[in-house]
Amino acid sequence: MDIKVQDQEEKDLINETEAHAQPGIPEDMAMRQRLQSAAKRALKTERINIRLSKEDLEGIKHKAQEQGLPYQTLISSIIHQYVAR
Repeated sequence: MDIKVQDQEEKDLINETEAHAQPGIPEDMAMRQRLQSAAKRALKTERINIRLSKEDLEGIKHKAQEQGLPYQTLISSIIHQYVAR
């Protein structure tokens, strides 16, 4: 799938996501693929600014680190999953 990359931040996001692709438990791979798909779809959307409590942001960063993803990718995926349901 060809994606038009807009800026260096987006290139870094794609590269980091692809660099963390490792064989693992099938459920983990399915989640990783869903998150990567959400991140790629997010590249076609607009940028937003959002204010989060420090505790929520730290929690998101911790969860993202556990999954080997950038925290912005996890936030995008969470929002997409909420909207898609």
